[in-house]
This record gives sequence, C-alpha cells and structure tokens, in this order.
Amino acid sequence: MGRAADLTRERIAVEALALLDEAGAAGMTMRKVADRLGVKAPSIYYHFESQDELIEAVHQLVVQEIDRSGFHEPDWRTGLANVARSYRDTFVRHGEAVALVSRRPVSGDEALGFYDDLVRVLLRHQVPVERALVLVGTLDFLVLGSAVETFTAGFDQPAQAYAVKQPKLAEALAAAALTTVDDEAFDIALEAWLNVVAVNRTTRDS
Repeated sequence: MGRAADLTRERIAVEALALLDEAGAAGMTMRKVADRLGVKAPSIYYHFESQDELIEAVHQLVVQEIDRSGFHEPDWRTGLANVARSYRDTFVRHGEAVALVSRRPVSGDEALGFYDDLVRVLLRHQVPVERALVLVGTLDFLVLGSAVETFTAGFDQPAQAYAVKQPKLAEALAAAALTTVDDEAFDIALEAWLNVVAVNRTTRDS
C-alpha cells in the first residue's frame, strides 16, 4: 500500500495519466487513481481540489512530452514539421487524452506556452499576425484529429471481405501498405499545411 505522506502532485498526475492510457477517460476517477496509488480518495483531494484540476495536470504532462526543439530550427519548414510530428506522436501515445483536453479551455503554462511558441515561430518567419491563429487552429485540427482517429482501423475485415459489394475498396485495401497509410496521410496533410504557411509568408513579403 502507498502512503499519503509520500504523495506529490506530480506523482498523482503521472499515475492518473497511466490510468487514462489504460482505462480511458471513464476509468480515470479520483477513487481509481487513489486505488492505484494505494491510498484513500481524500489523500488525492488534499492535492487536487477536483477531478478537473487533476485533468489539467495530466494535460500539462502530455504537452511536456512534445519535442519543441524544432521551434529553434533555422529552416522554418523543417522545424515546424518536426514539432507537428512530435505533437501528433505524443497524442497518439495518449489517445484517450484527446477527448478530455479538446473539450476544455486551454490553460496551464505548458499548453499555453506551446501555443505561444508556435505563434512566435510563425511571426518570426514573416507570417502576418492576423493569420497566425487560423494556421495554429488548422494544425490543431490536423494533429488531434489524426491522433484520435485511425483511418485504416475502420476497415476491420480482410480486403477480400469487401470484394463483392465494394470491389474497388477491396482492391485499394489489398494494394496498400496498411501499416503506413495513416502516417503517409498525415504527412500529405502536413505538407499541405506547410504550403499554406508558405503562401502566407509570400503574401507578407510581396
């Protein structure tokens, strides 16, 4: 059994994130977090006044995993692509977190700092400030949408199972490298986003 005296906010948040990954949003209750730590629920409430506060701490942990080194890359295109891929990879690892954080206001230094850094990079590379937010929002839709939905997993039968009624779909499924389709689709969408960023920079420069 754990000891309440050994608990810290960080330790509770780490275990709550692990529970979220394993059991989903419905399984991450204060009581279940307490059970996981071997303490009683009041010990968790001593550190977090509510489940919302704990969810916020979990969100901050997830955002901390994003590799932001691309923000310092001299080549804006390479740097933003690297950050975007790390952003997606992080939320793919913690897919259950997407639904929790996407329905909440953005708060906390980590999450707000990430968006501030992203805007800062766009402005530094000559994107007009009035275009920055729509570009950040587009990237958010792209990353979080692709993290929560696996396109190829929607086809849960072997290709031949679709052959009679959906022959062309069956043909495409049989021909595709299904293990890489989702990643390739994300890369195509990311490239399109980077092209839009480039157009906005061109508009500023013209």
